[in-house]
This record gives sequence, C-alpha cells and structure tokens, in this order.
Amino acid sequence: MTRPSTPTIFRPIRPFLAVFHSRSVFSPATFSSASFSFASMRPGSTLPALPPHSRWKTGGIVIPGILLGLGLAQILAAFLGLPGLSPRRLLPAAALAQDAPPPPAPCSAEEASQFDFWLGTWDLTWEGGSGTNTVTKIMDSCVVQEQFEGDGFKGTSVSVWVPQVNRWKQTWVDNQGGYLDFEGGMEGDRMILSREAPRRVPPVRQRMVFYDITADSLNWDWESSADGGKTWDLQWRIHYQRRK
Repeated sequence: MTRPSTPTIFRPIRPFLAVFHSRSVFSPATFSSASFSFASMRPGSTLPALPPHSRWKTGGIVIPGILLGLGLAQILAAFLGLPGLSPRRLLPAAALAQDAPPPPAPCSAEEASQFDFWLGTWDLTWEGGSGTNTVTKIMDSCVVQEQFEGDGFKGTSVSVWVPQVNRWKQTWVDNQGGYLDFEGGMEGDRMILSREAPRRVPPVRQRMVFYDITADSLNWDWESSADGGKTWDLQWRIHYQRRK
C-alpha cells in the first residue's frame, strides 16, 4: 500500500512526525495486533484489550508522545509565525488571576483624603449669625458628608473624589429647595470648588474657598464673579472653630 504523502505544511517537521508515529500506541502495528477496527465500534461497545506490549506503550509512550506533540506544536507555530503554546496559555484564567496583584482599595488614592481637614464637629460664626457643621465620612469612607445648621437654615452636601476626571465633585441641597453642584480641588493650600449659576445673564460664576486651614480652625468664603473669574466678590464669610 502506498503511504499517503505528507501535506506540504508538515514537511519541515516530517522526521519528527515519523518518530512520533512509529512509537505511538496508535500505530498501525498496535491496532493490527489488537484486532481493532474503527468500523467495528458501535454504541455501547468497548475497546478490545490491548496486548502486553501495547499496554506498555500506553503507559510509557503515549504520555511522552503527548509532550513531544506539544513540542512539535511549538515548532510548527514558530514556522508559521503563530503564537506558540505555553503553560500560561493552558492555565485557566482563575489560576492566572492568582498571580496578578490585588486591585487598589476603592477611594485609596492620596487625593481622596484632601478633604480630611474638614472632618469633625465645628462651631460656626459669621457676621450676624452662628451655627454648626458636622462633617463625616460615609459609604466606606468614600464620601464626605456635611450637616449644616444655622439660624433656621439647614443643608447637607456630599463630596467625592472622582479619579476619572481628577476632580472633587460636590452636591448641596437645603431646606429652602436649593440645589448646587460644584467641582474643583486643592489649589496650593486652598480647597476651591466652583460652578456656573444657570440662567444668569451675564453668566455668573460661584465658588467656595476653604483657606487658613489649621488643625482646629479654618475660614470659608462664598464668592461670585460676573467677569468669568477675573475678579471675585465676597458674599458670605464663615469662621470654623473645631468643637472641643
């Protein structure tokens, strides 16, 4: 019987294939000695017992043959310019994930602690009035929340560091139906959050500025600008004193 020709793509590694073929349990000699025929297989049938020399080949040749096959795959991949096999390619993703460093904890960036100076319970004073402000961290320390009260005026805000835009964002609501949204961050030794007031002609910028910050006190200014931020007019100044 004429041996079928080796496909062109395998000709560079034909010597290796010949070795693997001659030593494999799946060689023609093995099937002949076992009186095996694929045509004889039917649903529910079992493989015939292999003779002793074939069983020896099963244990001693097939496993090395598999390893040799993996090596041939590497050679073939290199010949064709394809990505080769490697143990890491054969491992499941879950096993590879164990080698990866753990992701950083949420809100663990250094900038996420820039508002920590504001945390605590504060006594507030301003011209003609006084109040209190309690500032805490909530939501697993990711959100800074304030609770303001003074002269019948009540309000609350939530502030969060948003790493995607490298900015702080704050939302304020109060018992007079007010809603304000700000963004900003530290500028030198001052924390500045600003916004553009809607439906104002000409446009008006508004901002809050935290400054003169110490462990037990700070000042807060509410300012507005009608010239795009070139100049600012003071609207409200509050002095914070940490409650003992």
